[in-house]
Amino acid sequence: MPDNGFIARLGGDEFIIILTNTNTDTDEIDTAIKNLIEQFEMPFMIQQRELITSGIAVSPETE
Repeated sequence: MPDNGFIARLGGDEFIIILTNTNTDTDEIDTAIKNLIEQFEMPFMIQQRELITSGIAVSPETE
């Protein structure tokens, strides 16, 4: 996770990653997403169950 980001639990099994002070003209968001995807390439084993699921959305700045 970059220094300008944090992870929060929305509820249940839903989490959100927020990157602050980003410039969408840079590769910062792409790099963070690639690193996240690499971490989730392998399934997780939780209570003898194999789990993997993810989704990514990028929201533009709102005014």
